[in-house]
Amino acid sequence: MLEAGDILAARNEELVALEAWVANRVEAVEDPEHRRLLRAHATWGVLRRARQRAEQANAVRTPTRHAKTRLLAAIAFLVWLAGRDRCLLDAEQGDIEAWLAEGPASAHEVRNFLDWAAQRKLDVWLEVSNPPPREGPALDDEARWNIVRRLLQDNDLCLTDRWPVAWSCSTPSSSAASSP
Repeated sequence: MLEAGDILAARNEELVALEAWVANRVEAVEDPEHRRLLRAHATWGVLRRARQRAEQANAVRTPTRHAKTRLLAAIAFLVWLAGRDRCLLDAEQGDIEAWLAEGPASAHEVRNFLDWAAQRKLDVWLEVSNPPPREGPALDDEARWNIVRRLLQDNDLCLTDRWPVAWSCSTPSSSAASSP
């Protein structure tokens, strides 16, 4: 009723779900010192940023996946450090390099956590390099042009698949053939 009367802002269900997810993840951490550190980071780093982005977002959806990835990277990093008998305060640049080499694909997301911790003097400033460029198959020029030709000329394709290409063409025959 308060939302309907514009007394309270509408509740962002994705943000509420993120808050519950974060609380569950943090409480599942066994080490009490890590749990305390992660709770502070989640509250003042991850969730605060997610709330700010939700307020500024024009989209219907709240971006929560990135927030989850960042928190999971922080948790994994602390577990990894503990496995090496190190704590965050003792972490050195060599530890970061080893984490980036041995850690999961999202290992670079630990940068946010380390920056947050360094700003609060919970660790020293450690450099996290940018992730390497993603490698994978790319289309060669001939394959790309074949796709363009098909989008322009194949009348069996649905118009919704063709229109962005067809409407951007300046030739009269292609725009007339694809007009609704």
